[in-house]
Amino acid sequence: FLDEIKISYAGTTLQAKDGTNVQSFSQELVENTLPTVHVIPGKIEAEAFTTMDGIALENTTDIGGGQNIGYLGAGDYLIYDVKVLNSATYSVDYRHASLSGVNMQFIFTDTLGNYVTSFPSISLGATGGWQTWQTTNQPGGILSQGDYKLRLDVGSEFNLNWFEFIQGIGFTEQPNSRPIMLFPNPTSNALFIDGAWASGTALDIFIYDTTGKLWLREKHTYNGSKIQLGIHALPNGTFHVTAVSPSSRFTEQLIITR
Repeated sequence: FLDEIKISYAGTTLQAKDGTNVQSFSQELVENTLPTVHVIPGKIEAEAFTTMDGIALENTTDIGGGQNIGYLGAGDYLIYDVKVLNSATYSVDYRHASLSGVNMQFIFTDTLGNYVTSFPSISLGATGGWQTWQTTNQPGGILSQGDYKLRLDVGSEFNLNWFEFIQGIGFTEQPNSRPIMLFPNPTSNALFIDGAWASGTALDIFIYDTTGKLWLREKHTYNGSKIQLGIHALPNGTFHVTAVSPSSRFTEQLIITR
């Protein structure tokens, strides 16, 4: 999708829709009518979404002109097609404006809509006006190389011009050599996690449901043996347990039956 495609024609049999013969041409650009796929790391214009609900566009007075998304409210959302080029940690620069502050969250699914991961929900302060623009950097998380649908869930009223994914520490994934283990699974009460991390590895463990809602976050230091997770507040259902270390991210499905 990043390639530039050109086409030439020197024949005599090609006709236009009106029946006239098409004249010869050389190296004409081919228009790509597929949805735009945004590259991460990189900047994404907020108005360049694939689908949305509850969003309006307006001309912006921000540097560079163009449009921003606005008239947002809690429950609105936008979806972008994205391609992550490098497995790495990422932070995000947000170009925002508001009178009352920003609340939003990024959720990543695969191309079929199955939940993969999400960044923590963010809250940003008011800027003093709907066209008073400010850039704020916030921590994101680890993304693995691949194709995703990025969902932006809106939690408050604000304007957004663009956001940019900034690559941090990269890593090489080895999904088959260092899996995580959850047991018992399915479970009704106790849950333990184990893996092949080095002793002393700092772990950040998240449990999300299939809609991307975060139910649990715990920080642990791996000491070479299983870690117990506090799942007493989780309801019946299917969840995703993600264990993040400074150099890796692994996710396994969890089923709770009470």
